[in-house]
Amino acid sequence: TVTPANVDYRSERILKMVPPESYGAMSSRFHAAVSKLRKDGISTVWEPKSVGVADGSLCAKWTGSLKRWVGDKPLETQTKTFLVEFDIDRQGTLYVKTADEATPDVLAASHCQ
Repeated sequence: TVTPANVDYRSERILKMVPPESYGAMSSRFHAAVSKLRKDGISTVWEPKSVGVADGSLCAKWTGSLKRWVGDKPLETQTKTFLVEFDIDRQGTLYVKTADEATPDVLAASHCQ
């Protein structure tokens, strides 16, 4: 859930959970999305409905409703599924390896099933 006022804070919190080797790529994606949200005045509310965890891998799929507004004008609510892959380093720190909408291309490239 983000608004133009809190999107920087929310994205920085997530980026703190990204492993160093993925930080640059994910940071670039996040900053582009943040700029677009702020420029367009978009707010979102994510309401998860179900979570699936893949056996034997560090993956989770969240399905739920994504509600969006431009200013105070509501847009169509969409059902979306997001795939999050995690990694654990040798010290036991859990990181967010990838976080994407679960499109057919993303699912095909993922080791999560």
